[in-house]
Amino acid sequence: MTSAVSKKIKAAIFDVDGMLLDTRNLLFRAYAHTLTAHGYPRPSNEEIAAHVGMEVKQSYAELAPGSDIDLIHATHREFHDNNLDLIADYNGLINMLSQLKKAKLKLGVFTSRGPSTPKVLANAKIDKFFEVVITAADVAHHKPHPEGLLKALESLNAEPKKAAMLGDSVYDVEAGKNAGVALTIGITHGFGTRESLEDAKPDFIVDSLAEIPPILLGRIS
Repeated sequence: MTSAVSKKIKAAIFDVDGMLLDTRNLLFRAYAHTLTAHGYPRPSNEEIAAHVGMEVKQSYAELAPGSDIDLIHATHREFHDNNLDLIADYNGLINMLSQLKKAKLKLGVFTSRGPSTPKVLANAKIDKFFEVVITAADVAHHKPHPEGLLKALESLNAEPKKAAMLGDSVYDVEAGKNAGVALTIGITHGFGTRESLEDAKPDFIVDSLAEIPPILLGRIS
């Protein structure tokens, strides 16, 4: 990992699942319910976790090859949207976002989840922190393609070289690198493993949200 000491930023873009919000219980159950409902064996949580971060239909194309992806996706979406109470906040979420917002850092979201994202953020009472939210429904190309990240930064009037991308998966780190952002930060409390993040080589790997402000606050331009 590089120290990136000299890199200055004016914007930070966050993933949602496994980064800002603990959606592991929800998504493990959603994938298990959906696949078994359509006659597929229940995958392990590790196998499901390896597919979180990519667009949902793409993940099912790999987990249930040859299936009716639209039908499977509808089952997944119904279970997901009816069980949002399974989502939990990570410790220190509001404090972390409040510190960054107070320091005038522009904040946005770039996620592979769908149109339910604004509701999920509102339920967690964190929607007020973000000036832009880009979901899978807003892009033609999904992570690790940088389209959504670049779209978010354009909305914030921030250049990639003045931005940070934060997430829990290799898809987030790779999207950040593909966009040419100044900093990429991987976090270990979500779906990605430390080993997979180390292989992706972000600028920083952290274990908790509390570690993020010390990295970003001293780099705001």
